[in-house]
Amino acid sequence: IKTSDNPHKLELHTMDGYFEFYGKIKEVDQLSKHFYRCHKSYVVNKQWIEQIDKKLRIITMKNNDCCPISIRFLKGLL
Repeated sequence: IKTSDNPHKLELHTMDGYFEFYGKIKEVDQLSKHFYRCHKSYVVNKQWIEQIDKKLRIITMKNNDCCPISIRFLKGLL
């Protein structure tokens, strides 16, 4: 899930595509223990992480989407 270019909307990326909905990124990571906020604009489902590149600070998901991970949040994920 990432923040959208449209104000007050989030993008939910799935294996079939993506969907936009209204919400706050701060509230999404609290919906499930599997959700982890990896960047100020991104929340990932830990079950769908394929690879974490610590050097480039990039998370690759099982659907081949990539998202950045901040240094601050990298420590909490590992």
